[in-house]
Amino acid sequence: MSMKNEDEFNLLEEIRKKEKIENPYQRFCLTSNPFPKSAIADLASESFFSGCRKNALARIKEFLVYAYKSQRWAGLIVKGEYGSGKSHLLYFVTNEVNRQLGTLSKDRALTIYIESPKNSVNDLYEDFIKKLGREYFENQVANVIGETIEEVFKDKPRQYLLLPLEKETSMDLISRLRALGKGLNLSVKNDGYNDLAKRLSSAGFVQQQDFAKCLGILLCDDSQETRDAAWKFCIGESLSKSEAKELRLVSESLSEDEIVRYAFPSVIGILNKNGIAMIFLLVDELEKIAARPRPKAFEFLENLRSLVDNNLEHLAMIFACVTEAWDVLSSISPGLSERMSEVADLDPLDNPDAGVLIKDYLRKTRITSYSGEDLFPFGEDAVEEINRFSRGSIRFILQNCYLVLERAASNKSIKDRINAEFAGKVLKG
Repeated sequence: MSMKNEDEFNLLEEIRKKEKIENPYQRFCLTSNPFPKSAIADLASESFFSGCRKNALARIKEFLVYAYKSQRWAGLIVKGEYGSGKSHLLYFVTNEVNRQLGTLSKDRALTIYIESPKNSVNDLYEDFIKKLGREYFENQVANVIGETIEEVFKDKPRQYLLLPLEKETSMDLISRLRALGKGLNLSVKNDGYNDLAKRLSSAGFVQQQDFAKCLGILLCDDSQETRDAAWKFCIGESLSKSEAKELRLVSESLSEDEIVRYAFPSVIGILNKNGIAMIFLLVDELEKIAARPRPKAFEFLENLRSLVDNNLEHLAMIFACVTEAWDVLSSISPGLSERMSEVADLDPLDNPDAGVLIKDYLRKTRITSYSGEDLFPFGEDAVEEINRFSRGSIRFILQNCYLVLERAASNKSIKDRINAEFAGKVLKG
């Protein structure tokens, strides 16, 4: 298909035309429409939080302070219907904890947000490590076991090393370990890694032998391919038979039980030795587990309960879940439910709280010289109509406000206030 005139699809020209059009929201004392067209929260940019959820936020703040000060297990459920702001709340908490407590000189806190649970606790563990990031993980591990690695290989230089190391003192720790690995005698390198695993186990750093061995390989082996295979094993992925054979491991992957009892506790211990006093793991959309066949859901929840029981220090979790689904999950695994004893309910907004939400968003693009009513251009009756139509859902209130305000801005007969009649006509289509 060809166009008769290429100007028919001139994007830059259309953009310039739009820029020349007078701001249609100016008569409402706004620089633009402050409401999102699609009210889906975004972790990367979510630093804004509305006062309409101040009670829930206060409850969560109390939970965070208790867990941080005690450095012991605590569990909280954020419950609410779809569109009630659960993800938005978890995003805000993630960003704020990392901003406020993540940069302290000591006793830092680390918050990791997981979008949704997958098939197993292995997957949850893998997501957790990947959120940390490989470079960060390697540096944290090196800070804790790097000295032990150097001791193992330097204690027996004739056995493990081909050549003495040169200029190693000027290198950073990871580079020093890689230089050490480059000098290992290939014929006895595996014996060296096994020796390291035993030393780490006896020192109490890492109890699972294959996991300990792979941490050593990850930090100091001179082969990128070998280090990549070790990384896969450390994050809970399954290796191919050839990869496991190359690393000379007992098994091709960590089992669910090994992750729950050994790998996850080891990682928490390593982070703690690096000055992280508390880890907050936030898991969204737990209702997806309730949709599985009951035996599968039971297996996941019981393994999650075991994960809690094996990590009663330096770890707390917040789950977000649809209210009805949490009732189902609690009946499947009462044990896990007992361990998630704190609750923050996100009930549908009443009219006053809907008004607070709308005011908070209007402030985002309000012109600086404005000194009128915070709710303008919405009348209170319009807020009630929008809230009624949205059934108290934050997501739908915001989306409907966007639509109503957009229509009002393009309707020159609306010169002052948006009333319930106009809002109702727009929302009914």
